[in-house]
Amino acid sequence: MIEWNEKENRYDFRTDEMEGSLVGSGFYHGIRDLKDRRSLIGIPRPDLFLLNFYRAFVTGKQLGYLRELEHEHHAEGNRLEILMKPSDWHQAELRTTYEIVAPSIIDLHIQLKSYADYPAYQIFLSSYFSRNYHPYVYASRGVPYKGGREPGFLRLEESDFVRGYYLGFPRDRSSAARWCDGRTDSDTLIGPLYAEPLAFMFNRQSETACAIMARRKDCDLVTATYQPTEVWDGVSAHNAIYLALGGRDLAAGDEWSTTVRLQLFWIRHNFGSVLEGYEGLRART
Repeated sequence: MIEWNEKENRYDFRTDEMEGSLVGSGFYHGIRDLKDRRSLIGIPRPDLFLLNFYRAFVTGKQLGYLRELEHEHHAEGNRLEILMKPSDWHQAELRTTYEIVAPSIIDLHIQLKSYADYPAYQIFLSSYFSRNYHPYVYASRGVPYKGGREPGFLRLEESDFVRGYYLGFPRDRSSAARWCDGRTDSDTLIGPLYAEPLAFMFNRQSETACAIMARRKDCDLVTATYQPTEVWDGVSAHNAIYLALGGRDLAAGDEWSTTVRLQLFWIRHNFGSVLEGYEGLRART
């Protein structure tokens, strides 16, 4: 059960494997102060959130910041529902539900109803992590494999090639082209295709991984920052994972829904359990 914390204006939760808060009001909302129960090391940046609704895009432009939409929230059981109301610049109703579905899993259910025509509409989700967590993305690597490329986890590290750029991993060439159609002015270096829309941050001290995963058909792009060699710069300081969700054309009256999952893992030797967790999402949704 999540419990209302009137002093902090948030809902607190605690399971056998994690504890934290869900916030449904104010400019920022989503998952805050998440910790694994083994180490009690904070996972998100203290001032920011996980699975926060950031921006909305259509072909060639950004519509605006979803954080600024008028919204209301309601909590019941293990669920926090946030209703983001239509506005002049975002003529769509966005109903989002954060649900604690297992001791180490929080699902984010997204339901959207459009009241206008939006070509190649995308929702951009952001998750910001504390600096002792290091980024990995499940990508199609350069080695030929079964008619394609070998899938594997890439640790994203600073180099002369990537310094100053966000690192983007699209689903396919069409997804890559959408991201480069003028909808955003962010400096994103488009890399190899993702193997699955799955990324995580790993803390070696606590042996904890916090994974963010989505449905393949609903995720255009996985973007992440890199781990700095020495100095945190304007990109690496975000220490973030972003998902660009959607990418389909919406007509007035259309509805669209998807689910994104956050899951904690305790890892000692390999990352196989993270892949097993992703299979769990695919089986559920």
